[in-house]
Amino acid sequence: MPALSTALSAAGVAVLALAASSANAAKAPATLEHVIAFGDSYSDNGNTFKVTGYPAAPYFNGRYSNGPTWAELVANATVGNSNFTDVAYGGAYASKAALSPPQNLTAGEFDPPDLTQQLQYYLGNHTKYPHPRTTLYTLFAGGNDYVNPFQAGNKPDANKVAGAIVSFVQALHESPLNATDFLILDMFDFADLPVVRQAAAQAGNATGTTILAGATALSNGHNQVLAAGFAGLTTKTPALKIRLVDFYSLAKASSTNFKNGTSPCVTLAPNATASATYRSTDPKNVIACQDPDSYWYWDDQHPTAAGHKMIADLALKTLADPSAIINGTDGSRNKTSPTGGDTGKNGTQGAGHSGSKSAASTQAYVFGSGAAVLAAVVTAFFAL
Repeated sequence: MPALSTALSAAGVAVLALAASSANAAKAPATLEHVIAFGDSYSDNGNTFKVTGYPAAPYFNGRYSNGPTWAELVANATVGNSNFTDVAYGGAYASKAALSPPQNLTAGEFDPPDLTQQLQYYLGNHTKYPHPRTTLYTLFAGGNDYVNPFQAGNKPDANKVAGAIVSFVQALHESPLNATDFLILDMFDFADLPVVRQAAAQAGNATGTTILAGATALSNGHNQVLAAGFAGLTTKTPALKIRLVDFYSLAKASSTNFKNGTSPCVTLAPNATASATYRSTDPKNVIACQDPDSYWYWDDQHPTAAGHKMIADLALKTLADPSAIINGTDGSRNKTSPTGGDTGKNGTQGAGHSGSKSAASTQAYVFGSGAAVLAAVVTAFFAL
């Protein structure tokens, strides 16, 4: 297992060193000097690991993958690693404010900071802030927020979760950072996660279909509320440059872009002492596949390094496309396609993925139909 860890670490370093090639076809603004990442395990470059010791090898240096995250790759391709600051934490919520009860934590278990706490941490540990005109803020969060409501017997509310993300962007702008430039991932389809697919398969035809439909509804509702909220925010504050990366469609295409787009590369070993691969502090608990680059999923919830590379490539294309900036006047934007080109204003990519920026403002995305059945999924669905 140590040999495997060394090999994966070397591979991860190689990916990071070559990340600048991602920008060959998509150059970022020449004035960009700093990148700061907020969010959860999709952006965490080892912060949770430093506190908890997980995820251990074969995970790459505390990342929830076998290589650098999309945020690291974006930073390396635009400003270099020395000008990248990562305050994202694996397991983080967009906001703990709406959680009741807070989290299902055992005594002494690490409580990752949510977005507001991450901002407080950053401000409290820096006396000099980067110039807002030359700083890009990357953000992806929200997945973990949908778990606790189920566990508490409540219905997950996309208005609260996506609304918290919109409010956080506003808070970043109103903070001493005066942030104006944002690169934000929308939500993938929860129904595509291996952990959800497995639960649906075990539940049987009718119930499984309900589980998958409910999971997709969560994602679509989240994305519609998120886009509508950003449209309203940019109307109120035209100085903001918010780019929403079409992660939903990219993840949807994983089944065709990878030899294995549905199964995880790593699994728990027989007699493992960890509850999940990404909560393991002992490399002996985890078995890795032989060819992770042919997999989209590293574990049952997180992408491989190859997957993160694709996310970064799309993010860089979106960053370089002026028409991708959300227009607060009518809420429209050109959506940069994962396969090249764009879909036009309010374009739709991916089954059930709404590109509308205004419809969500008049709808309440509180999910009731099938919610009780979907709750069966969340016993294993946590710590994104």
